[in-house]
Amino acid sequence: MARPLHLAVALLCAACTQSAQTVSQQACAEEDECDLTSAGGSAVTLSPAQWVIHERIGITPRTMNLAVNNATAAPIAVTIACGPRAQVMPAAGTIPANGKLWFNVQVPTQSVTGTHLEGCEVKDATGAVVAKFIASVTFAGKPVEPPGGGPIGPTGGSVDLLDFTLTGDTRPAHCNAVDQYPAATHAQIIAAMGTFKPQFGIDLGDHMFACNETAALTAQPQMDLYLKGLEGFPASFFMTMGNHECIWGADCSTRPDDPNYKAFSAALLKISKQSKPNYALQIQTRKGRVTVVIVADNYFGAPEKTWLEATLTDADAKSVATIVAKHHPVTGSRTGPPGPWQVIQGHKYTLILSAHDHSYSHEPTAFAGRTVICGLGGANPNNTGFCRVQQGDDGKFRFTAYDATGNPGDTWSVDPQ
Repeated sequence: MARPLHLAVALLCAACTQSAQTVSQQACAEEDECDLTSAGGSAVTLSPAQWVIHERIGITPRTMNLAVNNATAAPIAVTIACGPRAQVMPAAGTIPANGKLWFNVQVPTQSVTGTHLEGCEVKDATGAVVAKFIASVTFAGKPVEPPGGGPIGPTGGSVDLLDFTLTGDTRPAHCNAVDQYPAATHAQIIAAMGTFKPQFGIDLGDHMFACNETAALTAQPQMDLYLKGLEGFPASFFMTMGNHECIWGADCSTRPDDPNYKAFSAALLKISKQSKPNYALQIQTRKGRVTVVIVADNYFGAPEKTWLEATLTDADAKSVATIVAKHHPVTGSRTGPPGPWQVIQGHKYTLILSAHDHSYSHEPTAFAGRTVICGLGGANPNNTGFCRVQQGDDGKFRFTAYDATGNPGDTWSVDPQ
């Protein structure tokens, strides 16, 4: 893995400008807030005045949280605009009396090294600038390298006997909490998975927790942290869409501009080489063809239903085993959208791999013991790890759960179908 490199973002306090009222300016130093004091004694300040972030090119910097403070006894309506590349949210609001209004500013990633400037201006209701800063942004180093290699590509391939690893539920516990992303745990799990030299890896969804209007700023940084953790994985990695890849678990087959889905779909194309979140791998083994079906519970309209029906019908006739990966489990009370499972249960299946519950669970008596939850990717810091599927000489499929360091736990096996 490449050595971490740096992005430095310094918010530099700029000259305060005249508002509609008579204004007395105060000195504005780099380490101070920028104060604007009116003749009546009111004050508007912008904080913090300096911000430093360390990051590599190809990774979106974490969101900057800036406060516009109002020391007056009356609310102040303001707007804020940033550019040329930075985005801000919200773009307008009212600072309460003797209070503050928070803004989120996101500097986008760059694919080349260098330094550029971003600027933001806060204006009052008259259009006068009441606070201003610039961001000096420097990117350096090599971009994150996606995982790759191994015998399995974006449509499948050929192996002697199947052997792959999986995990799911890699996200922070709280909405838009980029700084709480389980990046270290995720990297540890991926490294441990890689020591088994699997033919490929699968994740089972939920790579972010981005919600409300701020999702447009926090989805991509979280997705970038997920991708960064995959660096060095020795084989192809296939991503599953979770409910958090569409804001509030909606169906994004009708919402292609959803910011969570846009961040996920870009990663899916980059990492898994897939343009849609419902796809299949056809893998030829010594025992015959195995079909691995990746199903997006939250991207499932009429075309996806038709595709899944046809894919599973083909597998029924031509494959010795069918393995389905989907985010929501088919046991318990958190089964998610019913559409995919209504199709799947009408066909043969060897294993149903799922996550969503931030835990590991296998019920030997439910659905002939063929369903499992492996949501160990870091959303629950007290229950982390991954799982492994191995096809044996006897044709059976052996399943093993591991902790985050690679120590084995529960293990069991099932016949092909």
